[in-house]
Amino acid sequence: IMFSASFVPSPAQAAVARIIPCGGGGTYKIEGQAIYSHSSCAGAVIIPADVEHLGGGSFQNSKVTSVSFEAGSQLNMIAGGVFYNTPLASIVLPVGLQKIDNLSFMGSKLKHISIPGTVNTIGLMAFEDTTLETVVFESRIAASLDFGPNVFNDVPSLISITFKGPNQLQLNTFQAATSVDFDWLGWSTTQGGPIVSFPLANTNPGDLILYPKRTPRDGVSNLACSLGGTFKIQSGVVTRATSDCAGAISIPGTVNNIS
Repeated sequence: IMFSASFVPSPAQAAVARIIPCGGGGTYKIEGQAIYSHSSCAGAVIIPADVEHLGGGSFQNSKVTSVSFEAGSQLNMIAGGVFYNTPLASIVLPVGLQKIDNLSFMGSKLKHISIPGTVNTIGLMAFEDTTLETVVFESRIAASLDFGPNVFNDVPSLISITFKGPNQLQLNTFQAATSVDFDWLGWSTTQGGPIVSFPLANTNPGDLILYPKRTPRDGVSNLACSLGGTFKIQSGVVTRATSDCAGAISIPGTVNNIS
């Protein structure tokens, strides 16, 4: 999957284009108030406060491991696939961010993310195929939050999703966090507790925590790719590989189909 953005700078913007070094080598380019490309960027990245937009695929397939934003950040949008297939393990999203677009973090190595209360849109598959364990939605500032399909699909490591008070997101419904590794059962408000139904009537002014309930599927195995990543086999079918699967793979003789 490749993401790109078309950008034609005005003469004034072209004059102030900036090349910023990345902490582990390489650079990224700011054009006007947006980032649209990188060159072998690796390690820690600090985004200047005046950047308003991370353009589609601007850091995809990079070696970026962490991202932070200067105080007073003006960021309002993370476009499609910005951190697709990266070793990104840490990011602190600034208050004021409004949109996290499709596949923005797909295939990254995040274990935790906190979503500012200003975010009003999260696109399809934004966090699919990540290593997320915990997600926190901060107390709401924006009036609404729209989710695209499959935001948390194929995140078998997911432990909990927290909605912070006092202004919690009103959950008329909440999508499943399905995975080829598990049969989905539903959400619970306590670990190991009963499945809840939606709309969810929550009278607690504090935090609301949802825990995924699912049971392991029989016949699912994860095999290593020689240079990193894994691929899945379910009931004799190779179903998918992680975004970082690289090098050689050895397919067992019991496989009868590759999807």
